[in-house]
Amino acid sequence: LDRCTRMNVHAGGLTESQLRRFGISRGLDHGAFVPLYFLQKARPYPVLIMSSPAFPMPVLYEIGYQIHLAAADEGRRIVIVASGDQSHKANEESPYGCCKEGALYDQQLVTALNNSDRVAILSIDPQIRQKAAECGYRSIVMLCGAFKNQAIQSSVLSYEAPYGIGYCVAKMLPDPAGEKPKIDPLEEAMNKRRETVSRKMKTASAPVQIARETLENYLQRGRRPTLEDFKSLIDQEPWLL
Repeated sequence: LDRCTRMNVHAGGLTESQLRRFGISRGLDHGAFVPLYFLQKARPYPVLIMSSPAFPMPVLYEIGYQIHLAAADEGRRIVIVASGDQSHKANEESPYGCCKEGALYDQQLVTALNNSDRVAILSIDPQIRQKAAECGYRSIVMLCGAFKNQAIQSSVLSYEAPYGIGYCVAKMLPDPAGEKPKIDPLEEAMNKRRETVSRKMKTASAPVQIARETLENYLQRGRRPTLEDFKSLIDQEPWLL
């Protein structure tokens, strides 16, 4: 909690009024209950359950790293269980419907895990994730953050989607013999994402480019673009005048 506070991240439990306000139950959902069932059958380890918040990826990633540091400070060996379903639209058996992005998201995640490729995990297109209706990605981002400065070995133990919902079981371990990443995996993933967006922007229609550049200029620089800023686009599409 102290480390999250220093990050300006509000962490900890919710009050009764907050639970009522947001309609949240104190009961465990299946994302926590299922792994707990198997863990307690194996051996009653001390367990801390954390909900995965809807924070931006860099914050989630850093929370994972802070968990690693907190365990190191205490001299503890820990296991992080990053639990959650994958796509809810993986195939036609899903009660939520089916879309091509559902199977694509799960395939990309499984391939990246089998290749021990955190950059590929962290650079999965957010639009694909959204259309796939996944709910386990944020916890995986936190898990990747826990291994921030380490080489890893990861592999998929099983994958199935019997009800159109992707269930992936995988393991991720530090690799003492591996080469530590020269560039932080999240930073590299974000760079790849920016390059992809930049390529798409260059081929986007003129109205889309104008809209995006207008928003970016205003939100990032507090500046309102003028027609002169878009002269080359307007020359190509005179109907915009």
